[in-house]
Amino acid sequence: QVNVAFSRDQTEKIYVQDLMLKNSEEIFDLIYRKNAQFFIAGNSKRMPQDVKAILEKILIENLLISSNDSLESVTNLVKNFMINMEIKRQIQLETWS
Repeated sequence: QVNVAFSRDQTEKIYVQDLMLKNSEEIFDLIYRKNAQFFIAGNSKRMPQDVKAILEKILIENLLISSNDSLESVTNLVKNFMINMEIKRQIQLETWS
């Protein structure tokens, strides 16, 4: 499945983060449960940081729903999970200015 966001080429701005939130449960299932690869391409200004923040939010929210762990515990788990994603090259960002 490919989701395309065009924030510059249309009157109604659609950002990657908007599409990610719309597909939160599916992203969680693919990334956390099925170890899917996560590729993002686009502008290097704010997009990479914003996308990573939304991905972290998606993981935290979905883990909180599915576990009895505290917010602090889940947040730490997700931060380590995201670090491991980068180490394993499970998440890759192709960005330019």
